[in-house]
Amino acid sequence: MAFGRTYLPHHFETKPSPMHAEIDGLLKEASIDRGARFAIAAPRGHAKSTLVTLSYVLWSVLYGHDRFVMIVSATKEQASQLLKHVKDEIETNPRLHEDFPEASPHGPAGKPSPWRGGKLQLPSGALLWSVGLGQQIRGIRHQSSRPSLIVVDDLEMPEHVISAEQRHKTAEWFRGSLLKCGDDRTNVVVVGTVLHYDALLSNLLDPNKSPGWVGRRYKALLSEPGDVDRWATWEAIYCGREHWVEGTDRDAARAYFEAHREEMEEGASVLWPEREPLEALMEIRVREGRASFDSEKQNEPLDPEHCLFKLESMSFWDDEHPDATALLGSFPKKPSLYIACDPAVGRNPRKGDYTAILVGARHYKSKQIDVVAADLSRRSPSQTIDRIVEYAVLYNPKAIAVESNGFQELLVKELRTKLRHRGISPSIREVRNTGDKQARIAGLQPRIEQGMIRFSRKHMLLLEQFRQFPLGAHDDGPDALEMLVEISQYIKPQIGWIDLQTGEIGGFN
Repeated sequence: MAFGRTYLPHHFETKPSPMHAEIDGLLKEASIDRGARFAIAAPRGHAKSTLVTLSYVLWSVLYGHDRFVMIVSATKEQASQLLKHVKDEIETNPRLHEDFPEASPHGPAGKPSPWRGGKLQLPSGALLWSVGLGQQIRGIRHQSSRPSLIVVDDLEMPEHVISAEQRHKTAEWFRGSLLKCGDDRTNVVVVGTVLHYDALLSNLLDPNKSPGWVGRRYKALLSEPGDVDRWATWEAIYCGREHWVEGTDRDAARAYFEAHREEMEEGASVLWPEREPLEALMEIRVREGRASFDSEKQNEPLDPEHCLFKLESMSFWDDEHPDATALLGSFPKKPSLYIACDPAVGRNPRKGDYTAILVGARHYKSKQIDVVAADLSRRSPSQTIDRIVEYAVLYNPKAIAVESNGFQELLVKELRTKLRHRGISPSIREVRNTGDKQARIAGLQPRIEQGMIRFSRKHMLLLEQFRQFPLGAHDDGPDALEMLVEISQYIKPQIGWIDLQTGEIGGFN
């Protein structure tokens, strides 16, 4: 990126990200080896056009690596605008004029040829040609040469990926017309954002669908923050569902973040903190929605046809009750409470799967289950045990279900010991799941759609795992909920109950 920082400092004011360094290295190397094909998915707003379509194109032309460059975009107008940025630098940048006089309009070679039809020919003889999607380009030549560099920048717009027919047309033009403009030494660089799971860029990133292509998929949010509870509170404040000392809106949410910055940033990692820090990304995710965020910032749009659970079909108890205390107080009879835990298999609490701990309240008559607490974090086994004990002390559950496959059996033994030391003796069921986990979780769908399982809008990570199931990277929360439902049916109701603190005796439960 030395070229950009030296000659285009007004475009490179912010410290570059690791993505920029990697892309720059790949493209510079390909300018020597030739015949490369790159598919690069970069988060929206991460200066991909500045790096590739401006800086790299200028470097390539001015240093003589490419004499015929095609700049391609979704429309002819967009492509022309990208070319205009190159033209403006060549015509007005004094640093370029000083070191590359052969390309300068004030140099010995004279002015560039007039800009006509989306073409710009430099005094050195190099030609840059802008092209829009679907444009007739068969047989395109500069003198006797084919393009030596084809840069495709944001070829697809949202309207291009909605229908299968339009996606097919885009792919057909790209493979059948655009790629055939070059030869075996032509470098092709496709940069953009993945707008659809079956979009052209998505398929170019897949080595099974596009062999020979070098793919790079970058995410703005590299790892999620670990403090799920505080981020849930932050979102509730941001969305106006919860009040804080500073009020209820974006400013209050920002004040809340500043008050808890250290805890809320722990475990999180972002691609370009100098441009988009964690708080800014989380605001975008809440403001624009997770589906848009997954596509525009993470380059991982989901296939809705293959996702079983829809957030719009879920029921939420906090639409009626402000918190868990109010919810439990609304039950006509004391509810039966249960805890389920799906411990992470890995021993490193900062990596791998989440440990999911769920608390559910089961209605006496309707058998409806309300998810009172959904605690999904990366924890060590000892931290997991301590957290379960905390919930057990708080809710006095009738039963606790813990998956105990493998070394997790040791966790169950230690849990029993610690519960006894606290004077709590719920039934503990060790769950050894050997069947199809996806089938078990999918079995929750009818109950959820019927409103027999209700959630809290604060449980962001649990809801996100359900939204992405079965395509998401993690399903610890849904797995724990399946265990919670199972344990609530497995444990037989007690004849009655006695509140040991007040002496109150309840009826059948």
